[in-house]
Amino acid sequence: MLELTLQAPWFLLSEEVGAPEFSATQTLCIAWEYDLADVLQTMDPSRVKGLVCMMPAEQPDAPPWSPREIQEVWVHSSAMGRHVVLSDIAGNQFTCGLTPDHVGPIRKELLLRLASRPLCKQSSKLRASRAN
Repeated sequence: MLELTLQAPWFLLSEEVGAPEFSATQTLCIAWEYDLADVLQTMDPSRVKGLVCMMPAEQPDAPPWSPREIQEVWVHSSAMGRHVVLSDIAGNQFTCGLTPDHVGPIRKELLLRLASRPLCKQSSKLRASRAN
């Protein structure tokens, strides 16, 4: 059992481990976006199978957590500091932590880009049936 006492975004990173003919999927639970960036910098991006950001509710009447499937992870840095920028599968960019007031040139480093996947077939069928 894992208890989350912090109401902040956290990450589920799934990667392929082992030799290709005997591989398995391992999923890491990562608490901070900077830890995510550090882990990604040490990994072979081709072995990453998926990344989900679990977002805490923004409104009291909303579900306590909602998942956002991540397609890209960037680190933006300047003389004032660095921050992690995420892009979900819909193409929306967002951050999870504090963003420094960048001054001067900003260096943008792509840490991960997962291949695009079509949205769930069931969701497409549901949207089509609602349109009729």
